[in-house]
Amino acid sequence: MAERPGVRRWFQDKPGRPHHDLSKATRARAIALGAVEVSSCELVEALKRANK
Repeated sequence: MAERPGVRRWFQDKPGRPHHDLSKATRARAIALGAVEVSSCELVEALKRANK
């Protein structure tokens, strides 16, 4: 997903909290291309489910 809107270069591989730093325009472009906004709580829950 990060390839299409060109956001891979903003990936921050922080231990325990990987994320992308996006400008408002890049975030809007990513959403227009199908990215889904989630809260940090939703992300943590999804990561917990994925690691079961």
